[in-house]
Amino acid sequence: MTEKTLTGYASVTYQGTPDTEYELAPGVKERVAPGAFDRTLREHPDVFALLSHDSGRPIGRTTSEPASLYLSTDKRGLLASILPVDTTDGADAVALVESRTLRGMSFAFQCVQDEWNPGPNGSAIRDLIDVELVEVSCVAWPAYKGTSLAISPASRALTHKLGSYSRRVQSLTFEPRTQIHKGPRMIERADERRDASQLLTQSKLRLREKRSKLLEEREAICRMTSAEARERENEIAGELIDLLRQERNLAQCEAR
Repeated sequence: MTEKTLTGYASVTYQGTPDTEYELAPGVKERVAPGAFDRTLREHPDVFALLSHDSGRPIGRTTSEPASLYLSTDKRGLLASILPVDTTDGADAVALVESRTLRGMSFAFQCVQDEWNPGPNGSAIRDLIDVELVEVSCVAWPAYKGTSLAISPASRALTHKLGSYSRRVQSLTFEPRTQIHKGPRMIERADERRDASQLLTQSKLRLREKRSKLLEEREAICRMTSAEARERENEIAGELIDLLRQERNLAQCEAR
């Protein structure tokens, strides 16, 4: 079994550049909106990692035991971490990526919600708002040129740890709570709750901003091979787990 893992962006959020949009047809562009994968990832979907969208060549799966595909999102897009299975196709995938023969990714989906808007010069733009993710693939010709694919310096054990962390974070939801208050004392309590809610919201935003920065740093480190990079990646894993504990504490406070 190969000890190497693959990492890359299977989809990129539209950033105003040509490599973050796809030409569906002449004069028709497709773009992925921020948050398009959030709902489907919260539901822990059964997603495959394939070679070239070929269902006969699976190399990973989110629901395998142990998981051989982990998915998460950040402001850049949909990040995939693949632990190739011990098959010929798994070994082929590692060889193709390691040699830089394959360096891009793609994804298959079912559209749940999209928006069509007019573009410049009579063109049309399709924004993907919410999608049901089916599979991600290592491909030669990615539809979105801004995708990426490379060998990760992270060990399989560390990839499992980080992937498990991402899944737990995706499961956290913060639902607003509403309540009608009457009378002077109830109004005072409502003000106290509102102040506390604002503090919780500010704390959540700070935690999410810190998590986003850590994930960005982790992605940059994944392209490095030095011992210092591996050591820093382990430190990031610890910091991410600590952030998870803090986010759980906030969720418990908000539920009271």
